[in-house]
Amino acid sequence: MFNRAGKTSVIFLIVFSILLLSLTAITMFLFQKERELRKMTEAKLEMSQENHDKVVKDLEEAKQQIFILDEQKKEIQEKIEGILDDLELEKGLREEMKNESLALSKEVDSLTAEKERFQQAAIELREKADGLEDQLAEEQNLRQEAQAELERIVQWREQDFPSEGGDEVVDEGEDVSLDKIVVSSEEKGFEPGGIIEIEILKVNAENNFIIINVGKSGNVEENTVAQVFRGDKLLGEVKITRVQKSMSVADVVPPLTASEIKINDKVVLKE
Repeated sequence: MFNRAGKTSVIFLIVFSILLLSLTAITMFLFQKERELRKMTEAKLEMSQENHDKVVKDLEEAKQQIFILDEQKKEIQEKIEGILDDLELEKGLREEMKNESLALSKEVDSLTAEKERFQQAAIELREKADGLEDQLAEEQNLRQEAQAELERIVQWREQDFPSEGGDEVVDEGEDVSLDKIVVSSEEKGFEPGGIIEIEILKVNAENNFIIINVGKSGNVEENTVAQVFRGDKLLGEVKITRVQKSMSVADVVPPLTASEIKINDKVVLKE
């Protein structure tokens, strides 16, 4: 009897355990399904929220586009009104253009007459230019004649003016090439005891002498010492060794050399 009751209890416990395990398994299954369902619901909710935000954004953009379209409509309306105003003004402008056209025609006629006067003046200026060219040609001929005369004077220099001790500034037989020099027609006078500024006509660096534009007509004498200036700067001294009527030859006194002297430099002659 006791054994039968024990077996019954064991069977009951086994059945109870099986039911408990089954219930636990069902509970876990339902819990897992509930979690999956909650996740799906949350995902749908997020998607719904995103769709809502998108719809709100699209609505804002639509409002902006409506506002822009309203502004464009206003601008188009204003342009239409402006065109209508322009059409009204065009009639008045046509009259003004006619008046301006008449005024321009008168101005063109005036400019045409002025152009003819300028053309006549240009013809007169051309005639004057031709006359000046003829005068220039005559002056060039006179200049060439003066240059030829000066060349003859330079060739006579050695024969007419021997240097101290019988030496010549340029040795005999030595070929010295001199450029053509134009002597100013205004001769500079020299008063004894005074100072005169003289121009340099020629620099001969090879034979260390210069030619100046003052001669006997300017009361210049041989063996006179002069100073050479470049602006306010003293370069050195030269000694006059040959004197002609309107020009003189001066030897450069060392340490100064003729290669250091330029045509634009000035010679100051002092007794």
